[in-house]
Amino acid sequence: MLTGTDDSTYRERLVGLDDAHRALTYEILDSPLPVSGYRSTMRVWPIADTQGAFLTWHATFDAADGHTPQQAVTAVTEEAYAPAIAALHQTLS
Repeated sequence: MLTGTDDSTYRERLVGLDDAHRALTYEILDSPLPVSGYRSTMRVWPIADTQGAFLTWHATFDAADGHTPQQAVTAVTEEAYAPAIAALHQTLS
């Protein structure tokens, strides 16, 4: 269970963890996002010349009933990804 910056809750399930490829895959089971069938993979790619890292975050999902695909995409990017990436960046800075 995760808590969003607005105190909303997200219930997720880890479905894959690949240490060798620095990747994890999870599904959202319940959240305030207007999506269904959400499955996502995050992967960290090393950047050798700077000793940094590059994060890719890929997801597939459908818009929940009563919502347009654009509403679903906007909600995922603005309500989930943007705050999570900002918090990760702040934690690692």
